[in-house]
Amino acid sequence: MINNRFPCSFPRRSRMTKEEMEALGDVLVRQQASMESRYNAFKTLRDTGGYDAFVQIARALRDPSVLLSHECAFAIGQMGIPEALPLLLEVVCDESLNVILRHEAVVGLGAIGSNQEDVVAALRQYAKCEHPEVAETCEVALGRIEWLHDGRAQTETPPPSRFPNIDAAPSYNTEDVDALCSILVDNERPVFDRYRAMYQLRNIGTPEAVNALAKGMRDRAAASSLSHARCHSSGFKSKSILLRHEIATVLGQLRAEEAVEFIYERTSDLSEHGMVRHECCEALAAIGTDRCYDILREFSEDKDEVVRDSCVAGLGMDHICLCLSK
Repeated sequence: MINNRFPCSFPRRSRMTKEEMEALGDVLVRQQASMESRYNAFKTLRDTGGYDAFVQIARALRDPSVLLSHECAFAIGQMGIPEALPLLLEVVCDESLNVILRHEAVVGLGAIGSNQEDVVAALRQYAKCEHPEVAETCEVALGRIEWLHDGRAQTETPPPSRFPNIDAAPSYNTEDVDALCSILVDNERPVFDRYRAMYQLRNIGTPEAVNALAKGMRDRAAASSLSHARCHSSGFKSKSILLRHEIATVLGQLRAEEAVEFIYERTSDLSEHGMVRHECCEALAAIGTDRCYDILREFSEDKDEVVRDSCVAGLGMDHICLCLSK
């Protein structure tokens, strides 16, 4: 299983035939099919895993649907298959493509963790590009690749995580919420360091840690009082689109019901970046309360395609979960 962003997942099918996978791949790329059916085909292939599943998922890597194409980029990165490297590199370097897709292709390269010359060169090049969604993601991917290959991966010991996906950065090994919070909100720190703090707050998962993460999304809102004075003094005014979107991801992983209204705040802010709003919708689908589904229905006809498609996919998974529970 990769990153179970929605509330349930199809059972892993280790014996699915190549022909069955090809049939699912046909559904995945059939643009006339509903978003629900295409997304369900993707999830089944993703959760089955293996090379044949990778081949089918890669067919949709340049799909017109930003939601599907970027999920495919994330998934094949998580699979760790070397043959994915040139495909992801092509997406990263194609400046005509949507920045959300290119961002996710960079995430895929970071997950695979190869330090081969063309990968590192491309990441260094686009770490200086004009699109912060891509540039900051390249910084994080380079940080992880350097961490993997400069010896720190052998000397540092990130704490064990109950989350199955490959994180974009290794967690810091500390239980000090104050210290982690201070790093998270420091706009002068490298985004790689802030990611490490964020993932460890997720791993800790206490109400204090969730509260820090949730309020970390309030970039455009007035500063709210926090139990941690150092966090309060910074006002949680994160300037990073990338960080705000990943905070939504980890709150979804935590199924953090107490964060729903913070997530709604970002979703309903139409001036917020679509990458952040879309990730908020996926987090709401993962949390899966009645209030979450009400919010998804509210934005299921949003003008932003990736937000709209995320709501439709999330509501479709809710229907599937209800059927499977009967």
